[in-house]
Amino acid sequence: PFDVILEVPNEDTVKAMESIDKAVKISKKEELYRNKRGRLYLQQGKLDLAKKDFEYILKNNEAYVSAYLGLGLVDLRMNNIDRAIENFTKAVNLDNKFQDGYSWRALAYELKLQYNEALNDHITALYLGFSAFDYDRLLYISSFRFSETLSRLESVASKDKTTSMWDHIIGSLYEDNGQYEVAIEWYTKGYEQGRDDYYLGEIAKCYTSLGNYACALRYINDAIEVDKSEASYYISRADIHDMMGNYQDALDDLDKAINLSDEGNKYFTYHHKGWLK
Repeated sequence: PFDVILEVPNEDTVKAMESIDKAVKISKKEELYRNKRGRLYLQQGKLDLAKKDFEYILKNNEAYVSAYLGLGLVDLRMNNIDRAIENFTKAVNLDNKFQDGYSWRALAYELKLQYNEALNDHITALYLGFSAFDYDRLLYISSFRFSETLSRLESVASKDKTTSMWDHIIGSLYEDNGQYEVAIEWYTKGYEQGRDDYYLGEIAKCYTSLGNYACALRYINDAIEVDKSEASYYISRADIHDMMGNYQDALDDLDKAINLSDEGNKYFTYHHKGWLK
């Protein structure tokens, strides 16, 4: 989980550090640049220097929210989990809409095996906007606390009708757990609220996993009808055709996906096509 806060410095990072060092010395926005420098130190693993910058900021401005986050991240790297929680708590107490504070405090709670508190914070963070980080952590927690995680999320979904995000998250967790029929129910709710073709594609995948290829083909065709430029839909339809023994149709769909994919994603589809051949 620490990969996102510890990176190997590269040439660009070195140049950035040189520029920020100059900015700290001459700028009236010293706090801003010290905070940026602290984060760069953190990424480089220079924890003492990062801590020094964050503490300097807070010495002059006790309400600087991001500095508390920075100190909390330093504490996490130093395995001072309780102190990290204290700093993340100070951050969210100062700004109750500070999403990163909830996300990282949730991870700290996970490290202490306090999963109730972790679930609360991950869900609060998601209230403030979809976050792949919090979604991935919920997926992890659900792998061994499935019922509890889904119970919490379903309770939230019943109260928050402003977004279909909860339907997406809950459907994904059920799908990952192999409960495809229930996943389809939640994806259907999400589609009915937001009319997002994403849900049609996910329903098609669930029907494919259930072996109901006729329904899968119907839903993926509906998704393609809405968005003919989405390469992943053609890959999904190729899988369905493959399962049905329609190999030429599958190859044709993979060719369409290749034409729609950027260079970075073509390799997967070529590999897929090779296996099909």
